[in-house]
Amino acid sequence: MPKSRKEKKENGRKLWEKGSMEEAVAAVRDGRMGYLKAAKQFNVPRSTLFRLCKQHGEPVTVCDTRLG
Repeated sequence: MPKSRKEKKENGRKLWEKGSMEEAVAAVRDGRMGYLKAAKQFNVPRSTLFRLCKQHGEPVTVCDTRLG
């Protein structure tokens, strides 16, 4: 079993750490890297990163939003 992968929850959604997502959002917004590179480097879902980068606000507040 690879060390870098996280287990999926029972509902099939991928897990990600809030701090990693905040850093990834900041990196994409600052233009330091694109969505795919940031998603791979910070180990976060690319589609979620794309959605959160489009929202207005600081990376800390954007990552606090929840679905539903």
